[in-house]
Amino acid sequence: MKRSMDKLHLSLCELCMSLSHMQKIIIFDHVVTPAEYLSSNIEKKFSRALVSLVNWKPNTREIQRPSEVLSAMRSFLNTLQSIAHVVNIDITRAIRNTLLQQTQAVDANGEQTITALYTNWYLECLLRQASAGLVLYSPSMKCFIDIPTEMSGEQGLNADEYTDSLGAWM
Repeated sequence: MKRSMDKLHLSLCELCMSLSHMQKIIIFDHVVTPAEYLSSNIEKKFSRALVSLVNWKPNTREIQRPSEVLSAMRSFLNTLQSIAHVVNIDITRAIRNTLLQQTQAVDANGEQTITALYTNWYLECLLRQASAGLVLYSPSMKCFIDIPTEMSGEQGLNADEYTDSLGAWM
């Protein structure tokens, strides 16, 4: 896995370096700017990649822990910043635009964002169980915890994994 990722990263760097050598390409009376094309596509792909990191499964109501998504997002950011070293594009602007769009319910393409997915999950799953008395806040642990219920055959939510204020963002 590591080896194939290294090869992919090398191929990406080589492709980016080749884009830096051509300012514009004329194709059938149309001027294409490879760096602009790459920049706009990076924004779209990065946005979709971030949403896919959430790994939301509506039928089972499973979602990735926010700390795991943050860790994977940092890996993406490091890769994108390495691209900026080999191609002359403003990758910081692309990252900023993408992350700013992820704070809204839908992004510029009209697709759901990380914020929308987590907001819906917290409303539908966590708050519903909290209002039913199946999840309580633990001041000593500084997070919400599941109350074990033997009578209901429901599996716990593991609320502490999604509401831990100390470890969730590290």
